[in-house]
Amino acid sequence: MKTEDRQKRLLSAMSDTPDQLIHCAFRYYLGRMTIHTCCFARDLAKAWPHLEERVASMIRRELGEAFERDDRARAEPMIHGGYLPLGHDCDRAEWELVRAAAGTETKGA
Repeated sequence: MKTEDRQKRLLSAMSDTPDQLIHCAFRYYLGRMTIHTCCFARDLAKAWPHLEERVASMIRRELGEAFERDDRARAEPMIHGGYLPLGHDCDRAEWELVRAAAGTETKGA
């Protein structure tokens, strides 16, 4: 079976759309500290222009909230027990790519 046919069959077997699956994966990876988090964030930034607006809007909002929580946690590490909502520095750097692709980066952040 050709790869394209297999991918179509695989997607038709899912109850969610590709956009919804991307949103679920985003929620899964947000805050995790693995190399695949960085890979997913890079891929999400590249795929950003192709997301349906409803899903892009949800991710944009959730990512913005995560950056706010992460900023607070980094400013007051003793209060937050060392937990960083965006993961380590390398993870945060990759989420910055998504934020830039989403057009939600803040000046000076």
